[in-house]
Amino acid sequence: MTRTGTPTTESGLLHLVFRWGVVAKGVYGIGEVLAGILLTLVSPQALQGWATFLTQQRLSQDPDDALSLWLVDFVGGLTASAVTFAAVYLIVHGVVKIGLLLAVATHRYRIYPWAIGVLIAFIAYQSYELVVNFGWGLLALTIFDAIIVLLTWREYRNRPTLGGEASDEEGDLARRRELEDATR
Repeated sequence: MTRTGTPTTESGLLHLVFRWGVVAKGVYGIGEVLAGILLTLVSPQALQGWATFLTQQRLSQDPDDALSLWLVDFVGGLTASAVTFAAVYLIVHGVVKIGLLLAVATHRYRIYPWAIGVLIAFIAYQSYELVVNFGWGLLALTIFDAIIVLLTWREYRNRPTLGGEASDEEGDLARRRELEDATR
């Protein structure tokens, strides 16, 4: 998209990828917030009980089931402080994703740099965790976060402007354009 808001073919595709990526992050963010809230309500002992209950039948059939053994071992090593950290991490990470989704939906461009900064902080922490305790899921999450940061920066840089000065007025203009396009 050009600085005046006129889409090009390439930027139109990237804009679409950005919007769907942010929607996916927002939905995932809602799940993270709910999971974080759930973690604040349960103790490590309750999590251990759930893990035992969920894996009991599978382990009785196959005592060497890797996933079940991993889950029981992982949950068995959780401490109250680890659960609290995970809850806070999930809630904050989820709120940032939901905030970015709302900023995109309402064209609040001045929120983009804040979201980018917080996501970069999460990427830094996740990168540290990848070095210390590698996991494919964390790697995928980190890559997806990095892509969203790059696309958010691109969207912010290419936001429409009024009189060469970008403000939240441009969001109002963008909303009016979308409404006009929808009514045509």
